[in-house]
Amino acid sequence: MSSKRLFAVGLAFACADAIACAGAPAPKPPAPPTASSPAKAAPQSGALFASVRDALLPIGCYDAGKRAWGAGAACTSLVPKGARVALEAGAPRAIVGDEAPDLGCDLGPLLRTDGPSMGYAAWPLDLRATVRLEPPRRGLERPPPLSAEDGAKIAAQLKGPDAPGVEPLEGSVVATLDLDGDGKDDRVLVVHLAPAAPHARFGFVGALFVARSAAGRVDLVTAEEGAELELRGTLDVDRDGVRELWWRASVCEDDGPSETLSEGLAHLASDRVERVGEVVVGGQGTCASDWLESP
Repeated sequence: MSSKRLFAVGLAFACADAIACAGAPAPKPPAPPTASSPAKAAPQSGALFASVRDALLPIGCYDAGKRAWGAGAACTSLVPKGARVALEAGAPRAIVGDEAPDLGCDLGPLLRTDGPSMGYAAWPLDLRATVRLEPPRRGLERPPPLSAEDGAKIAAQLKGPDAPGVEPLEGSVVATLDLDGDGKDDRVLVVHLAPAAPHARFGFVGALFVARSAAGRVDLVTAEEGAELELRGTLDVDRDGVRELWWRASVCEDDGPSETLSEGLAHLASDRVERVGEVVVGGQGTCASDWLESP
């Protein structure tokens, strides 16, 4: 083969390779590293108590070992003797035992401390830093009213046979804050419902609801006939980044003082609200009130 022909054939192959390379897509550059979302904190054990003199009454707790929420004896058995609990005010107290005082009435499971305290107690000590108390309303200050949208969502929940009431009578937004750490505000609602029973003892049912931005719905937290409910505060009992709701309920007679005063705790799961526990902390004729008023 002549040198000219060899050159032509080589040139043809070179051009074909060049065309093929020109038509092929350029290799993609490596993707830049993406910022990973922060890991959810591993749940830790914790407990919330109400104080009655030197006794701590368990409102609710989380046991990390059992991976379970609980109340009553589940909480008192969680806190070891000698442990210190943080108080609403003042220096921490130490747990000295779980023996009940001799009152002639039953306070239920409790822990005794090395001195009196008022308000709430939290264990372990670092749980105290997560507590956010809701300030009481003063004078004629009124919280924002319930929106028509929230009212409609609540009414839609009251159609079933187990609904605590038949329709919302009035309501208000008692707190606006981010409960689940998604950067969006959620709302806590206190509502009076018309009672489901035609001849109910009370003319209304007190109810607490939470409107969570992430879920786009309103969920019932707790309800009780004749109860005036307030949000006592929020806290992160298991320190996982999702705050629990802590409420106070008082049932009042038309012609007398408060019949019962209780405090309860609810945990916000991803798709529902779970009531954790509730304990009576006072009120006319209750064991806790008798002990508070005794010498």
